[in-house]
Amino acid sequence: MKITYLFRNEKTGFSIEGIFSGLMEEMRLQSMYRITAVKMRYVSSSLRSIYENLKQARGVSSDVYHITGDNNYLALATPSDRTVLTILDSIILVRTWADRQYFRFAFFWLLYYFWPIWKAGIVTAISEKSKEDLVQFIGRRLASKIVVVPCFYDPVLKPAPQPFNTVDPIILHIGTPPHKNLLRLIAALKGVRCRLDIVAELTDEARDALRTNNIVYTQSQRLSQADIIRKYQDCDLVAFVSTYEGFGMPIIEGNAIGRPVLTSNLSPMREVAGAGACLIDPFDVQSIREGVLRICEDDTYREQLIQRGFENARRFTRNQIAQEYDLLYKQIGERNRSRMPEVKMEN
Repeated sequence: MKITYLFRNEKTGFSIEGIFSGLMEEMRLQSMYRITAVKMRYVSSSLRSIYENLKQARGVSSDVYHITGDNNYLALATPSDRTVLTILDSIILVRTWADRQYFRFAFFWLLYYFWPIWKAGIVTAISEKSKEDLVQFIGRRLASKIVVVPCFYDPVLKPAPQPFNTVDPIILHIGTPPHKNLLRLIAALKGVRCRLDIVAELTDEARDALRTNNIVYTQSQRLSQADIIRKYQDCDLVAFVSTYEGFGMPIIEGNAIGRPVLTSNLSPMREVAGAGACLIDPFDVQSIREGVLRICEDDTYREQLIQRGFENARRFTRNQIAQEYDLLYKQIGERNRSRMPEVKMEN
């Protein structure tokens, strides 16, 4: 059986591709599958580029098409009974609705969510929170077809113990969109002796906040997976105090490396973290500050978080998640075989 993963254009980003490239590698271990990947030629920045990507997807031949996220509309060009669509989150709907951009909301709702989910044979969401959001936006009846299959961490992320720097700890933060909550983290760190390592492009507002609050920081962006792993290894604490996520990869990546993790007490971060992180109120600067200080100052608590993090990461291994997708691919194969006409042998 041939499985084709449909990826967005590489200029759009690399986080999704990193996850599903690992899934492809795991699936190649299954001798029954032939695995291929197709990248879209265009960034989905206009109706023209979307149309060209749809044409490209329509020309692909496969037994199973897996649309890996951020290009959901490709489900309109692939056979329904052979399509798996993965929905990462509904952040674009949340933002456009909150900003009263109703035309943009309607555009994304229809082309990226309602039509693709209606057409795809199997739809997966990466967390119960992502599924609940989809229920809210597209209705319970259509969302009932969605199956939750969580993300997994890269198996190259292995325990890398190091002494915690209690004098000048490095706090790793990944991402600068508003929901990543960098501004509140910066405010919470005012007067805390530390170095903030930011992986993402900084806005002018964030730079002003860093300067105003006298935060010592480093900044980098567009890093390779190997560079990201080094960031986890070099840090003392992973801060992921987001106000909205579809999943929350830095939580389990920090767990797998063996770093204490600070994250939000909101879904899905709360469920992804389990007992493997210090949970705080991401809307409360004081709550964030208290969480950071507790991890930095309480050696026993910090070690408990690290050990519980290792246990938590075991729930999200690549092999376990690949088995869940394997079952879905087999469902598609069985459905298609059952629909094949019976061939009668003539005497």
